[in-house]
Order: sequence, then structure tokens, then C-alpha cells
Amino acid sequence: NLISTIQEHFGKLGVLLSQFCSLLGQEYPLVLMVMIFFFCIDKKLGERLGISLMTVLIWAPMIKNIFLRRRPYFDHENVKILIAPVPTEDAYDIMAQGFSLPSAHSACSAAAYPQLAHVINKKWATIIIGIGLPLVIGISRFCVGAHYPTDVICGWALGLISILVINLLKDKIKNQDISNFILLLTGIPGLFYCQSEDFYTGFGLLLGSCFGFMFEREFVDFKPTKKLIYNILRIALGICVFLAFAQGIKFIFGDTLLIRVIRYAIGAFMTLGIFPLLFTRYEKE
Repeated sequence: NLISTIQEHFGKLGVLLSQFCSLLGQEYPLVLMVMIFFFCIDKKLGERLGISLMTVLIWAPMIKNIFLRRRPYFDHENVKILIAPVPTEDAYDIMAQGFSLPSAHSACSAAAYPQLAHVINKKWATIIIGIGLPLVIGISRFCVGAHYPTDVICGWALGLISILVINLLKDKIKNQDISNFILLLTGIPGLFYCQSEDFYTGFGLLLGSCFGFMFEREFVDFKPTKKLIYNILRIALGICVFLAFAQGIKFIFGDTLLIRVIRYAIGAFMTLGIFPLLFTRYEKE
């Protein structure tokens, strides 16, 4: 009833604002933020943000596939889906759209933006970025009919838990690669029962990221640059590399759940591990 009442007074402006807020919590813009920090600003922060996001992207679907809670617009005629969770797929294909509890958008925003605010270390950043962005992103998810409010609350909690777990591992285990692979191992059970595609996307991304970060650390060790043109090229070409492998493999081999893991893993590894080799070979200060 709350969702229905909100939607009755929403209007086109409300839909546009919710669409923008939802975009800020989607995995692709957040992955872009990871690439910007990893390639251009602070490698350690970029890796920490990346591992946090990828961990949430496997934990959230694992929980979803236990509770199997259908999205509100599936079961309530008075709730409309104003923005489909996966716009490129059929809004009523539950395997493609995923289940409802918890909200992955809310979890990802709670895992990423508070860490960013902590690095900025300003009061305005804490209020606007650390608290404000996860809040409006989460609220937008039930306003558009994609989640129940309780899904959003659980998503916020999951994102914050991921930060606590990763910080705990960082304090206890000095080897970053071991910490990353421990987080990857937490997703292994999901391979035996998860049915929705979002889990396999997240598992592939985390798998490729773990190997990519390890490879870069051991064999590349590139340095950030202050040259704007190099930073722009790093981001633009990095996006192209990821899409070339992730979408190219799909085009050739289709998109079964196993291939989904493989193509996202290869895309992440090539982008984070192999691609930075170009920085040390062709960039000149």
C-alpha cells in the first residue's frame, strides 16, 4: 500500500529522479568508479572498493536464492514496475530480474559510498555521499516497485556488514590476495543452489578481480599518473577491454550460467590485470 500510494503521486519527474538514483546504485557505474580510482587515483582504494562491491554482488543473490521473495510488482496488481531491475530483459522473467530480498542496489551503495566518504574525510562528504546517496538510492528502489522497503533495509545492512568483514580480514590477514580469495570462497555454496543470473555475474566478476589484482601486484605494479590524457585513455580503453571480452564471449558461445561466470571473470581479469601492462610500456612521463 505504501508503494502504491507513492506511485499514485509520483509523476514523470519522480520516475526520472528515481531512475537517476537507481543508476548510481547499479553495478556498472560503481564498477566505473572502481576503475577510476584503481587506474587513476589510488590503487589500494580502488581494489578495496572493487572487492567490497563484488563481494556484495555474490552475497546478495545468495540470500535472495534462499528466501526466494518475489518482487512486489509480481504479486500486487496495485504496484507498477516503473523501472525494471534489468531493463534489457523481460520485466516478468524472474530468473533474469532476480529475487527481491535484499536489494542489491541498496547493498552496493552502502558498501561503496561510505568508504568513499571516509577517504574524503569531510563532514559534507559523510552527510551527502556516505549517508545521503545510499539513502536516496534505497528509497528509489521501492518507489519504482522493484523492492519492498524491508528489502532495502536488509540491503543497507548487508552493505555495511561487507565493509566490517573486509576490514576485519584486513586487520587479521596482511596478505591482500589471501583476504580476497577468502571472500571468493564464501560464494562457493551459491554455485550449488543459486538459480538467478545475478549471482553468476557477481561470482565471475569477483573471481576475475581476485586474479586480476594479484597479477597486477606481482607482475605489473603500474603507477598512477597526473596526466589527464593518460587517465582518460586508461578509463576509456579499460571499458572497451572489459566489454570486448565479456560481451564478445557471449556473442560467440551464448550465455549459460557457466559461460556467464567465465566471460565476466575473463573480462575482469583482462581489465584489471593484463590491460595495465600497457601503462608501463607505452606511457611516458
